[in-house]
Amino acid sequence: MTSAINPTATDGNTPNNRETFRRYWLQDRDRQLLTMLAMCRYLSTEQIRLLCFAGRSETPADKRLRQLAGIGKYGFPNPLLERTVYRNYLGHLIPVWRPTTAGYAVAAGVVETITQPPRAAEIRPQFMDHALLLNDFFVGLVVAPLKKALATCVTEIPRRRHRSAADGLYANARALPFKWIACDSVRLPWKEYRGGNCLDRIIQPDAVMEIPRLRKRLFLECETGSHTIVPRGYDKPGSTLSKAQRYECFICDLVDIESKTTFYARRYPDGFAPQVLFLVSDRARADSINRALTEWAAQRRAQWKLPRALTIPDAVREVLTALGQWAPELECTHALQVARDHSLSSREVKALCSFFEDAVRTLKNLRAEARARNEIPAPYPRTLEEVRRILAQLWKDTNAAA
Repeated sequence: MTSAINPTATDGNTPNNRETFRRYWLQDRDRQLLTMLAMCRYLSTEQIRLLCFAGRSETPADKRLRQLAGIGKYGFPNPLLERTVYRNYLGHLIPVWRPTTAGYAVAAGVVETITQPPRAAEIRPQFMDHALLLNDFFVGLVVAPLKKALATCVTEIPRRRHRSAADGLYANARALPFKWIACDSVRLPWKEYRGGNCLDRIIQPDAVMEIPRLRKRLFLECETGSHTIVPRGYDKPGSTLSKAQRYECFICDLVDIESKTTFYARRYPDGFAPQVLFLVSDRARADSINRALTEWAAQRRAQWKLPRALTIPDAVREVLTALGQWAPELECTHALQVARDHSLSSREVKALCSFFEDAVRTLKNLRAEARARNEIPAPYPRTLEEVRRILAQLWKDTNAAA
């Protein structure tokens, strides 16, 4: 049985499994990296670090990525990657990588059917946040076995061997328990009957994830909050409920009365259970979407499993639990993952901690002055200690990852 983790980073250097571009050898880890990048189309340096450089800082990942992209003195003469930089909504510059044509050719030799070059043009910078948020779900599912293996290395291997044990951990694209299909490879046709007319329609999910073990197919829609939940006015295709209604027609409506076959069954005759999942960045947005979907569903037909909205961590936990791969040790990484999701550096976390301590010191002085005037001092905020613990954990985790 193929392992989900390749324990060494030099398996690709065996005589029968070497691939060279002029005078540079391509390692097995590079092939797995290119394959997962071809599946997702775009990944940030941090996402690639989690997938292929488990337990290490961002520097080794960035160094190897630059080599594969042909950057610098030791860059590959025939680049396999392209590097671009975009500014996220926080104003930070985020390096993002995508395969070149040669990179897709290497990836096709690992997992051919789901690593084809995209049909669409390059994603515009304003949509990169959307693409990387969606790919956080992919990364979260893939790195779970790595986190458990890394925890084993830390607890069972002597301290002097920690670094060498962790250096060789990386994900194996061949052993993933699911099939990830990018948006440009999925077009779901159906017909809408309106006012006596038959209109051709197309649904293009942000991604489709097929889980053979569970016989389930997830249509993924990433919600960044740029569209309304409830459509305002006529025909707002970007709203959440409009998307849900289109998926309902595709999954439940019949192609024709005689065949009694739905559009979904015609497109996917394998019998996998369909489900629409809205991925969001925070729970407040997820709660708002789920309330709207519940009210909408009360007036609809109950022929399919209704869509739901989940945050990325909750969706990862749910899928891994269904696959039997969730473990308690994965919970301890949540605080660090929050910091990474919001692109917090060690310097930024330190600034937050300093601001918190200055604010508490100022409030303490104001309370002392009030008591000196025989006045009742203003109370401390109820969540002061909770915020102190969160900042302390962020500071500890950020330094541990550095």
